[in-house]
Amino acid sequence: WYEVSCPELDWIASRGAALSCVLGTRLTGAGFGGCTVALIRAGSEAEYREAIEGPYEQRFRRRAVVHFFSVGGGARELD
Repeated sequence: WYEVSCPELDWIASRGAALSCVLGTRLTGAGFGGCTVALIRAGSEAEYREAIEGPYEQRFRRRAVVHFFSVGGGARELD
């Protein structure tokens, strides 16, 4: 660890890592309160959101914002 995180991000990453639907999770951004990225199994969005948002708000008294994105086609040569 480079000690550029915060308790909230550490909690989200640890919580996510404990979920069976999460294939991997990590901190990202410039540090000091950036965000986390989690690779989750397709179709488990509701499970992940439920496991993070409610418990996070109860613990930290603020709302976590969870966004979902899908993988694109990857790098390629443009025509």
